[in-house]
Amino acid sequence: MSVLAVAPAARELTEALGLAARVADQARRAERPVFATSVVEADAWVLGALQRGARLPHASGSVVHRFTTGTEARVLGPALHHVLALPHAAALFADGTPSNFINRNVRGLLRGYFGVGLTASYFGRECLHLQRRPAGVLGLESLAGGVLLLEALVGVLHPAPAAGRQPPAALRPLLEALGSAWKHRSPLEIAERVHERALAAWGGAEPLELASMSGDTKDAQSVSDADSQSRELLVSDADSSLLFFGGWTAPRCGVGGGQPVSGAALEPSAQSVSGSVMASIVDTDEAALDWRTREVPIGVLEAARAPSGALLVRGDVLTSASALARVARVFEASPSLTEAEALAALGEVPFEGARVSDLVSLLSGL
Repeated sequence: MSVLAVAPAARELTEALGLAARVADQARRAERPVFATSVVEADAWVLGALQRGARLPHASGSVVHRFTTGTEARVLGPALHHVLALPHAAALFADGTPSNFINRNVRGLLRGYFGVGLTASYFGRECLHLQRRPAGVLGLESLAGGVLLLEALVGVLHPAPAAGRQPPAALRPLLEALGSAWKHRSPLEIAERVHERALAAWGGAEPLELASMSGDTKDAQSVSDADSQSRELLVSDADSSLLFFGGWTAPRCGVGGGQPVSGAALEPSAQSVSGSVMASIVDTDEAALDWRTREVPIGVLEAARAPSGALLVRGDVLTSASALARVARVFEASPSLTEAEALAALGEVPFEGARVSDLVSLLSGL
């Protein structure tokens, strides 16, 4: 199955991040994989959909949330942004399953970076490695209908991964250290090469014009009511709700059902869809809640109860926000949640960077 490919281009950070929801919707509609690459230039922290900014004091200044779950990324100067959406886990590889989704499909990106002379590897969790150094941050989401989404940010001059796990690296210094002919190429030329080689690894591509895709990530207010409803069907179910961040929808995990409120009632980064959004909490600041935290290999998992009684789950894990909400709902119905019940509630979605037992232990302590 060939990939529908959006050509690399220089884009605003919010526009590039907004492509995640758009390519996911396109993959669902066309029942084909969709891949897009952008060159962004900004000074901002990009948080995973379930990360709380209050827990990341180093992420100061401009802070935005992306569509996918996972850990924070630093964008300082130019960076390459990639997003791949599959209509189902086996769309590109016959042996693909939700549990091996990252491992199978990140191979195309690795081949892409081989194309500019770098040794590219994936050792698990959230980082893409170049020359055995963490250089790219991966994001993941599993959506209604089986759509799976893989997102990546790779810094050109400054590392995208946060410091603290291994010394991270950026693209240009690695190319210079190798004496690669690509060290003098522009970020867009590098992006085009990586994009081309990735598509070849996935079996070829058919061009997809950005204008033919639904939605407009440049202007949140331009999203129509009909398109807003289709996005809600795409990213949420009865167990999750939506916040609209900087022009794209990000699922947030909570039980209790939010009410439509104006964008002004939410945190500063939230914008509205046709004047309203769905939020899991509208009457409290999440930073003021009593968060229970459990350290996991990828970072942390967190849980808290809102004054309304809603159970919230946040953290750094690569998974599905709505699947975490299903686990929370099962726990609400049966506080003696077992690991088997949590696994059943998660379904087949990935849960990368932590063990299900970590989630059960976290919730059991509430």
